[in-house]
Amino acid sequence: MKQRVTSELRKNDSGAVAATYALSLTALVAIAGVAFDYARLAGMDSELQNGADQAALAGATQLDKEDGACARATNAAIALLNNETLLANDIGERSVQINSGNVIAVADDTCTGTTGVIFWQDKAKTTPATTDETAGFIEVRVDARIAEYAFTPVVGALNSGNVDAAAMAGLGSSICKVPPLMICSPTPGAPFLAENRVGWGVKATGHGGASWAPGSFGFLEVGSGQTADLVRALAYGDANLDCSPIDGTTVEPGNAQDLFRAINTRFDIYDFSSGAGTTLGPCLGGLCPPAPNTTKDLVNTNTNFNGNNACKIGNSGWKLPTNRFSPAARDVGTETVDTLHDADGLLDAIGLTRDLCHYNSYNTACNSLTGLTGLDEDPESKFGPGNWARGDYFGLNHGTTPSALGAQNWTRYQTYLWEQGLFGTGGSPANPSPANGQRPAPVCQPASTGDIDRRLLTVAIVSNCEDINPSGSVIIEIDEWVEMFLVEPIVDDTTERANGRDQDVVYMEVVGPSTVGDDGGGGVQNVRRDVPYLVE
Repeated sequence: MKQRVTSELRKNDSGAVAATYALSLTALVAIAGVAFDYARLAGMDSELQNGADQAALAGATQLDKEDGACARATNAAIALLNNETLLANDIGERSVQINSGNVIAVADDTCTGTTGVIFWQDKAKTTPATTDETAGFIEVRVDARIAEYAFTPVVGALNSGNVDAAAMAGLGSSICKVPPLMICSPTPGAPFLAENRVGWGVKATGHGGASWAPGSFGFLEVGSGQTADLVRALAYGDANLDCSPIDGTTVEPGNAQDLFRAINTRFDIYDFSSGAGTTLGPCLGGLCPPAPNTTKDLVNTNTNFNGNNACKIGNSGWKLPTNRFSPAARDVGTETVDTLHDADGLLDAIGLTRDLCHYNSYNTACNSLTGLTGLDEDPESKFGPGNWARGDYFGLNHGTTPSALGAQNWTRYQTYLWEQGLFGTGGSPANPSPANGQRPAPVCQPASTGDIDRRLLTVAIVSNCEDINPSGSVIIEIDEWVEMFLVEPIVDDTTERANGRDQDVVYMEVVGPSTVGDDGGGGVQNVRRDVPYLVE
């Protein structure tokens, strides 16, 4: 009997689990403790990082390049850092604070001296910013904190050690409510400096399938990036599209014919059919108003402008006059500001002319007059010095000479404003012979009102056009935003093509640098929006 009981005990293993559990209990507690304390550590890290992120974003809102930007950014970062970390338990302190032990060794000026707040010129953090003007990004580092572990000491760790956080932010800017036009710089290796080129004529050409060169134009991507969105941006008074980034965007080619028709609406030309299903059709309902002064070198003898073709380009609508402006070859010895340049002296109508060197009949390359020889293709250089036919224009439209009005140095834009009483003393609307059909004021649609001038464009001068590829994937580098004045509508005509004018050319005049971004405002007609964003 005793032998049988002993044998059964040897075979009975019902108590083995308890022993195994007892042996593994320490390891299980250690694993659970590590998981619990790791969650505390991760939570504290998130609290610190959130604090750093908010401080960096608050500081970035002040990086406007103006005096005091660094000081304002630093104060904003410190003042708005009101996070608390509930999972840190060192010294009983809960608030997240700017790091007081980190100093970067740079020159002693307005953007240094505050520990834990560092300013950089670039995202890569290769060059510290030493002035308000160069401060493009702010980096914030917060105090290191310690989380005392609850269970991890079982495996030999008492606390997390120092845990800190850092964040970097910049100010992303967009330009809104303006057509997204860009032009390749004539001096890609140097700043454009629009303030030194006020009045210059620009012959902006579509690049087609060729390589991009000085004077080639295209469009910054807007909306969904489709041509229809670009057409709306150019034609509509309010296209209601996404804004264009001030930097860091791609480019679209500029050779779709609807884009040129869209620009012509600003001259009271509506060269398309109505229809709700078309992009430009709604323009005939007033969505694409012309400028208040549309004096141009086209005539229209209709008396009723409600007809199907009355506002199109063609024999039944707008057309070039029989006797159009065509300057004679340049005569250095006799030309003055009052010179009548038209070759035969017969003019039915004249608008604000392009630069004289942009007429083939003038027989002088623009680049020989601007000092840009070698940058443009001879003889059709794209940038002229601003020498236009003032004598012919004032003689026909105002019956006087530029000198008599003191207008010998006026730009085309200043003349345009003077005719509306917005420049100089007095002002006088263009008064051509109505029998010829020249129309100084809109007749097809009501003129635009408000602060937006439909004859002005805010144009990006791009400095890396040689890098633009056919796919349009290259991020362009914008050297400067420039206000430009639309000189004449886009017209395709055999005779005009022979004299330098084609359907894929936009003639403009440099008005001056745009004030995009000054004090959060805008230029003559643009609106800037600034949004801070995290870099890291």
